[in-house]
Amino acid sequence: MRDITIQDIDRMEGQQFEEYITRVLREAGYVDAYQTHVTGDYGADVVFTDRSGQRNIIQTKRYDTDIPVNLEAVQQVYTAKNYYQAKKTMVITSSTYRESAETLAGVNGVLLLDRHDLIQLIDALRKNDVEWVKNILERDPRIIYSFWDDPEYTRLINKTK
Repeated sequence: MRDITIQDIDRMEGQQFEEYITRVLREAGYVDAYQTHVTGDYGADVVFTDRSGQRNIIQTKRYDTDIPVNLEAVQQVYTAKNYYQAKKTMVITSSTYRESAETLAGVNGVLLLDRHDLIQLIDALRKNDVEWVKNILERDPRIIYSFWDDPEYTRLINKTK
């Protein structure tokens, strides 16, 4: 488990990546972490309870580095929030995110963890720094509050109507 590198992850299939993330959570002390059903998961692949007792759901995306994750992953995990009675949502990928995914995540409070964050998780786990792993997984998402207040954005929206 602690010997797995980002190159090993790059060779994983999607289901294997889900299993790996679940194992990372358990190694970090989230003993209740579990994978949802392979099909019919309602948009969440992994569920766990954080240190504050809040349920979190994760959508995992094991993509090649040249394929950014689109906004559908954010839509999936956000719409699964009520089904799983979760307080927090996140997407973890081995790649990066499209701007549209980052924007949608920002206005909906979805935490996005990308390849860089995944490498930090791997390194922290290898060093047995469980607190750092938890800090990465439990950090606050980037929130976009001023999105609709941006005159340039609202001008573009009104122009297309």
